[in-house]
Amino acid sequence: MDPSNHQPHSRKAGRLHRWTVSSIAGFISLLTVRESRAFLIHRPNLGSISKRQLLTLPVAGALWPSPEAGNGLQIKAEKAYARAEALSFNTDCSRILDTATMLFHDPRSRLQHGSPSFLLQHLPQKQVILLGEEHNHPIHSASELDLLKALHGLARESGVPLTLGLEMFDHTKDHKEALKEFIFGSMTLSELKRQTEMEKRWGWPIASKSKLMHFAKKHQITVFGCNAPLRVNRYIEEKGVDGLLGRPGMPQVDLSNMAHRERFFAERHSYSAAMARTEEELQHAYEAQAFREDWMASSVAAHAKEREGLLLVIAGRNHVAGRLGLPCRVRQRLQGWADPLTVVMHGAEWNTKKRSLPMTDREWPDYSEADWVWYVEHKKGCPWQ
Repeated sequence: MDPSNHQPHSRKAGRLHRWTVSSIAGFISLLTVRESRAFLIHRPNLGSISKRQLLTLPVAGALWPSPEAGNGLQIKAEKAYARAEALSFNTDCSRILDTATMLFHDPRSRLQHGSPSFLLQHLPQKQVILLGEEHNHPIHSASELDLLKALHGLARESGVPLTLGLEMFDHTKDHKEALKEFIFGSMTLSELKRQTEMEKRWGWPIASKSKLMHFAKKHQITVFGCNAPLRVNRYIEEKGVDGLLGRPGMPQVDLSNMAHRERFFAERHSYSAAMARTEEELQHAYEAQAFREDWMASSVAAHAKEREGLLLVIAGRNHVAGRLGLPCRVRQRLQGWADPLTVVMHGAEWNTKKRSLPMTDREWPDYSEADWVWYVEHKKGCPWQ
């Protein structure tokens, strides 16, 4: 029996609620690296802190500006928070739940190319992999790099191209040229950030994907942006999508998937949806979400048809989870290809005394959610995804 395979089990989370962890992490995020290291080494007994005391701590995200606002203060605060929280993660807490078999796999062994138990060994030579992340979660970024490395080894062995698609860049001519110059030319990451206005437009620091980008550059892996321009999204959020439908360069937008619509309305996971005050504003937020996903799906399908081989696409988790957003739109545009392999990153509490398995007080997600649900520790602090 492979020791890296474990049957999932359900347990109540620990004594401390998630808001407790977020509160402490919010406090840590405001410290310098030296101070945060000292806090983590000499951390207080959290069980001895009262709820009243915890409520006096600065809860990260309570006054956090929207990452879409391009606020300079937000970027500085986010960088400080990312440095501090990176010190507090246990990298042993990482397991992939294969929803087809309901087995847990340790990615440290199962994503090693050449291993007899390599999880990707039966992947088709023409395959899109859609990974849904929490933006700027340091362990999600590290996991994405591990997956990219595994796919790179597989692509080299199979003699097929490997392509990386990123939601954090736009599928536009200027971003395409900048990414090409970065990967195949002499452009630095700082120059790429400046030329694409990535942090102003995207809202998260490019440093969170630094290792991923430099691995792609070292190995000459083509990278493309797949997002829609921010100004177009803003237009739809304000006026709706009707004025853009049928125009040259605009994708066909599917607003007919009721399951997709109901999940979006229930979760309100975009900033504009969370802030919507009227039914019309919420409808426009949904139309913007659907437009972005169809724009991304069109860009993914175009690159898949042009290059074939393996495509790893990294987008926000809510575009991938449930197979209702990006996955079904990619599948519609890639007839004759295998269905996209979907990977959803997810936070969990961990039972570190029993083989570092995640814990949940809910039912484990099934195949309808994704092919893989990749569990790591919760992101501490900032709630924006």
